[in-house]
Amino acid sequence: VMSRTLEAYRTLYPSDFYERYLKEQIRPDGREVLGTRAVNISTGSIGTAYGSSMIKIGSTAVVAGVQAELAFEDLSIPSQLIVNIEVGGICGTNFSGKPSESTQALSSRLNSLIKSCNLVRNLDELYVESEDKGTKVLWYLFVDLYCLDHDGNIFDACLLALIAALKNVRLPQGEIINGQVMGTKDRPIQLEIAPDYPLSLSFCSFQDYVLADPTHEEEDLADSYVSVICSANNPGKLW
Repeated sequence: VMSRTLEAYRTLYPSDFYERYLKEQIRPDGREVLGTRAVNISTGSIGTAYGSSMIKIGSTAVVAGVQAELAFEDLSIPSQLIVNIEVGGICGTNFSGKPSESTQALSSRLNSLIKSCNLVRNLDELYVESEDKGTKVLWYLFVDLYCLDHDGNIFDACLLALIAALKNVRLPQGEIINGQVMGTKDRPIQLEIAPDYPLSLSFCSFQDYVLADPTHEEEDLADSYVSVICSANNPGKLW
């Protein structure tokens, strides 16, 4: 009975519920105000992808899959590396299956970040050229990020999934014979990921408190939200 009463109070008066905990410098899930949730990373679980990963931050779960295509240079495509995010009804939140402004903004943030930090150092070298140098086709990499469960801090989870999937990418060696692009069964080509690749830690503010790695419930109550993005090997370098 006490548990049902507590959950009802949490639902009806969420701000008061959190305030009672935060006055003691603790959150309802047991973390301190600047505490973070456990992070689990796995790679290579999608056999049909050229690279893949799954990231869990607490209950937030994101899967990344990398598809690759050889094509002639297309000036309408802004980069050889494109990131797309889908957050659908499977997450059990108020997201719809269609791309929302928030998911489009998230995709835009990630695409801008990977460009500004020069994430894949050998991206310009990912092409296949004929022996006479007359024909050249490029590798285009498409990273699809799927949110399986959204319990807050989706930006950090997506960034981690993106980095892990790109590190897992293996591409076949290609050659152009009689105008046709032929690929090997082996996949010897790896991506050269910048050693100072970006990592993010996000925070939200609630009243007079700053909460690290917020849950979805905490984000709903928050007054503001910020992500601190720094280099994995140089914490003093920020984006």
